[in-house]
Amino acid sequence: MILSHEQLLVDIEVFRMCRKAHEGITVADDRWLIDVLEKQGPGGHFLSERSTTRQHAQRRVVPARGWVCRLPRRWTAAGRPTVHDGLRQRVDELLATHVPLPLGDDVERELEKLRQRAAKAQ
Repeated sequence: MILSHEQLLVDIEVFRMCRKAHEGITVADDRWLIDVLEKQGPGGHFLSERSTTRQHAQRRVVPARGWVCRLPRRWTAAGRPTVHDGLRQRVDELLATHVPLPLGDDVERELEKLRQRAAKAQ
């Protein structure tokens, strides 16, 4: 069996995006922004409207984690990392900072029994 931590991160991102897409689009009356549409009219734009600001839009979009998303000059200055480089860095961060959940007392007791049995068998 082969395990790729980088592929696991990609799979998690695909799952997150699919889950968000499955939630669908909210069609509540307050989400249609009819007043903004009427104010701007044909040929207008919505970039100055509060409803289209970055903060408001981020609540609706699930940004991918671990992807290399930079302006070209920043990407070049960073050594032109690939998506795999970004994923590898994220894997390294996760492995370095991971703190496993503690095992329950009953599990610890069973493990101790196994250790003792293995010590006697030697």
